[in-house]
Amino acid sequence: MMRWIYKLEDKMGRRYIKNLMVYIIGGMVIAYLANMIIGGSALGAISFWRDSIFDGQVWRVLSFIFVPPGGNLLPPLPGLSQVNSTLNPVFILLSMFFIYTAGKMLEQMWGAPRLNLYYLTGVIFAIIGGFVSPMGFGTNTYLNSSLFLALATIMPDMQFRLYLVIPIKGYMFAILFFAYDIFMIVRA
Repeated sequence: MMRWIYKLEDKMGRRYIKNLMVYIIGGMVIAYLANMIIGGSALGAISFWRDSIFDGQVWRVLSFIFVPPGGNLLPPLPGLSQVNSTLNPVFILLSMFFIYTAGKMLEQMWGAPRLNLYYLTGVIFAIIGGFVSPMGFGTNTYLNSSLFLALATIMPDMQFRLYLVIPIKGYMFAILFFAYDIFMIVRA
């Protein structure tokens, strides 16, 4: 199973992004600042909406990875209101810090080519999910939370701090994340 990953990494050669999470978080910061300056429409312009992509806004296929945590907006469908229209800066800063930390630790353990492969695979599946979902909406939420799950799986005895106070072991953190994700999928 791992043999094909090694072969793919060899074929990648130098075609990978070192410090990938710096660029992802940098894009999120730019999107958040643009959203503050423009007044709430910037995040809607880069979110993944299948109908808008088919209407010619092809940048949405990749730009959704730069939507800051908590900034995913629902498409303007009848009967649905937009959620998360006001973003809490403290939540966003903490979330981006944790995403960066998890990505940086994974890059140190796996190496930059494997982290790139992992994140690219997640992006591809998020795009596929956005195209096949009934609402035609994609998000980077599960993509970014998968970094924590990977880190908690690799280092099950590592302590995470829930709300920066409550210590939780990595395996318990993974179980909580997994249970929450299953709950949200069933609820949707």
